[in-house]
Amino acid sequence: MKTRTRKTTRVLCASAIAMMTLLSSAAPAFAVAEADQKIYLVGGDDNSITFDKKIYANDGENAPDVNIKYKVDPRKVEDVTEPEKTALAKSGYDTVVTGKDGLKATDTTFTKDDSLDSGHDYFLRTSKIDASKLLDGLKRPTVFTYTLTEEVQGEQQKDFLPAVEGKGYTRKLNIYVGYKDANAEASKTLSVLYATLADEDGNKAVGFENNYDTQAIHLTKKVTGNQGDKTKKFTFTVNIANQYSKVTANGVTTNLDTTKLAPVDHNVSFTVDLANDETLNLTGLSKGATYTVTENKGTYNQAVTVDGASKEAVTDLAISDSADNVVFTNTKNGTIPTGIYLNHKLPFNIAGIAILGGAISLVAKKRHDALEEDDDE
Repeated sequence: MKTRTRKTTRVLCASAIAMMTLLSSAAPAFAVAEADQKIYLVGGDDNSITFDKKIYANDGENAPDVNIKYKVDPRKVEDVTEPEKTALAKSGYDTVVTGKDGLKATDTTFTKDDSLDSGHDYFLRTSKIDASKLLDGLKRPTVFTYTLTEEVQGEQQKDFLPAVEGKGYTRKLNIYVGYKDANAEASKTLSVLYATLADEDGNKAVGFENNYDTQAIHLTKKVTGNQGDKTKKFTFTVNIANQYSKVTANGVTTNLDTTKLAPVDHNVSFTVDLANDETLNLTGLSKGATYTVTENKGTYNQAVTVDGASKEAVTDLAISDSADNVVFTNTKNGTIPTGIYLNHKLPFNIAGIAILGGAISLVAKKRHDALEEDDDE
């Protein structure tokens, strides 16, 4: 009985050790399943990693027409913080090395025809990093550490695509290479399992986030003066430079060709007719854009006032942080005809006629009296 009991005990112990070994070897794979998936960038079957790119915008706005690039730079292993190393070790990764050179991320491209992601207030795209070269010559599970940087092209784009406050344009990227399962470990087949991103402050992230900052112009026509024609349509030419998305027009759009509201080489140009008290609201203008509004002369020249200054055009104005209200006022005054002929000699003429009439009456009366006297004699 003792021999059989000892034999059974040995079998159970051996089984337990085998199970512990299996769990230990598969820990990195199980760690993905047990962790919050939102903070992991899961690798694909082609040993790639994808990450999100989000641009937040107001409802009804169009996406900016931009192409975003990224840099993947090896991060020195000594720059990996102790909390990071501790977290990695708990996931079964004791080996952390500086990333290999040559990794590239695909660009993220947005176009002016893109729509907001369903049910959200952002435009969403993904970018991919091919990490297959990390497997070359690798013998055991390893974490490769990098710095991933969003390259917003120039200060102009940074004006209207600022990073979400506190998020910045760089991320700490760790790419985990290990065994997908026990069979992979048995065959020593390593794969890119997943990756993590963290912002500059160490907060977990799934990609990069930017705001699309836009502005507006409100163009209003005013006609004043006792001879101002308030039914007349006045034609305006609007030119907008440094524009990266479609412009949205609300209000009066008489003869406005809306197909011209999409930028060509980041420029928008169109004409519009406005009568008295009509306003054209232009929204979705890229922050940092400049515009020129010119009123074409009508059939008669009138005094034109723009925001209180006498001029005929608003030239190269940068859109302010709040909406620009541009008011063109045309004023025409003149003498209003009454339909009565006025002559400054009229009073004298009337007086002369009255005097003449009186004289004729007096002469007639005297003649009449003289005739009566003759009759009496």
